[in-house]
Amino acid sequence: MELEYSQPLRITKIHLNDSLNTSAKKVSFLALPDKDYLIYANPEVVPNLYSSGDYPTAGSTVPDSRKIGSLPVLINPSFVPTDSDKDGIPDVRDNCPSVANFDQVDVDNNGRGDVCDDYDRDGVINSIDNCRDVPNYDQRDTDGDGIGDVCDTAENRFTEKYPWIVWAGIVFGGVVFATLLINVGNRVRKQKAQKEDGSNL
Repeated sequence: MELEYSQPLRITKIHLNDSLNTSAKKVSFLALPDKDYLIYANPEVVPNLYSSGDYPTAGSTVPDSRKIGSLPVLINPSFVPTDSDKDGIPDVRDNCPSVANFDQVDVDNNGRGDVCDDYDRDGVINSIDNCRDVPNYDQRDTDGDGIGDVCDTAENRFTEKYPWIVWAGIVFGGVVFATLLINVGNRVRKQKAQKEDGSNL
């Protein structure tokens, strides 16, 4: 875009606004005569350019700006495409820009990668959901095997895999207790008998 001063003594301020950018960033500067400027727009969005002072504002509802249009974007040699999740796929082409997914698998073809989709609609994305196909908001995992209780069909705790061990432990404890009780009883009887023998002498 080439701009030329029509009135050398009049200073016109140029604003370049990106209407697609929700943060409302803009470039605003005063250009000096006989100077060339290169302005690089973000190639990941389409810039919309406006110039102020193109329309008279007195008694008119037309805003004091004019859309110049979408212009070819100059290649910025230092530009690096945004890759938020560092998976090597730029955000503009990544179907899950917040979670790394090199394979870009999207089984249900809804435009969201499987790792950041939420199949069971429980508010927990698949990549961190311990039960992807059954809603479990609390993510409870009693046996700590990484599978939520609501969809865990195989228990991984040793005592739940082999429940007889619990009963064997109870029986063993009962035997030990009974043995100790019998030994204490025998010892008390012996001491009592020894006392009676001593008193008879």
